[in-house]
Amino acid sequence: YNMTYGQFLTQIYLPIYKGNVEKSTWLSRKSVFKIIKKRFKSKKLRSITVEDCEMFRVFLLTESGYSQSFSSMVYSTFRRTLTKAVNLQYIEANPSMRTKAIPKGKAVVPYWTKDEFEKVISSVYVKDFYEHMSFVLLWLYYTTGMRVSEGLALTWDDVDFEKKTLRVHGTLEWYQGEYTVKPYTKTKSSMRMISIDDDTIFILQKWKERQLKHGVTKFILTTTERPLVRGTVNRIVNRYADAAGV
Repeated sequence: YNMTYGQFLTQIYLPIYKGNVEKSTWLSRKSVFKIIKKRFKSKKLRSITVEDCEMFRVFLLTESGYSQSFSSMVYSTFRRTLTKAVNLQYIEANPSMRTKAIPKGKAVVPYWTKDEFEKVISSVYVKDFYEHMSFVLLWLYYTTGMRVSEGLALTWDDVDFEKKTLRVHGTLEWYQGEYTVKPYTKTKSSMRMISIDDDTIFILQKWKERQLKHGVTKFILTTTERPLVRGTVNRIVNRYADAAGV
């Protein structure tokens, strides 16, 4: 009866949540739960009021310094924890549901035009092995629209040079220095075959030949037998964009 929110979150909610989501989701949400716990950890679960929820909402929007989309995620996560408390009969009602949700806001996603893309890839020195890989990486992501983790999971078995297709059927995840290739994508509809043009076929064939000379045989987007980490993709994109002034 006297359980604090912190006790409920740590002992009840998080073990359930962790068991129901992907490891990558769990890792990405840990900072969110840390913010919520800091705010309510000493508060008795049964004593959280509508006003407490509203003040937390106001804090997220005005004083926290977080973006609106992140604030939206934090507050919606908080509301879900209280809904679970209702479902488990720790409390009778969810006070946060009497407050407004935080809208995600309009996301402005920057993108390269075709001219900008051509300017970027023309700055890559493909005679260098690593830069050649960077060229292939930029080309594939731009022309196929794959998610980062989907591209990192690609192996040469996923390319059919005769049918001119690229099979997207997995995602790659790194954790504590080790990687796992999951045999599925973020959504069911993302399991797909992508048609690729003659230019892409030529680029991939030349890259495969180059990799073989360096003893690399499995993953497409790498210079070793181990796949790239996600952060490397961001660094490559930013590096060549800066070099091209794009």
